[in-house]
Amino acid sequence: MSVDDVDPGTPVPVADTLTSEERGYYAYAAPRLRSMAAEARFLADLGATRSRDLPEIQAHGESLTVLIAELVDYAESNGVPGRFEAAHRAFREGAGLATRAMRASREGLARFDFGQVATAVPVFEEGAARLEAAVSALESAGGSG
Repeated sequence: MSVDDVDPGTPVPVADTLTSEERGYYAYAAPRLRSMAAEARFLADLGATRSRDLPEIQAHGESLTVLIAELVDYAESNGVPGRFEAAHRAFREGAGLATRAMRASREGLARFDFGQVATAVPVFEEGAARLEAAVSALESAGGSG
């Protein structure tokens, strides 16, 4: 399975009532947050099934790392509108947990220490849950649905 095979779904359309700054943040963050949550959930599932498919783990981990960096950079350059602060906070928490889990997994895989990889699974699961909560908070605050 390639990173293109992970389906994050389509974000809720942006609400008409948002300011241009809010629309810009939503348009940038919504698809990336959905992709992050999907990648983190996929990686958690790979860990839970004790996958040893290193190229697949690497590809999805790299995809998640890039998505996190993109949203961090965007927020640092453009700020986070007040309406989306709770969603962004959940993103930061989830991204931190997912990053921590990826680091532990990579270290374990490099040493063929699959016990260490297994200890990262609950951290991945919590990171995925927080990223999913960020998606929900973002779409509730800025979506038209």
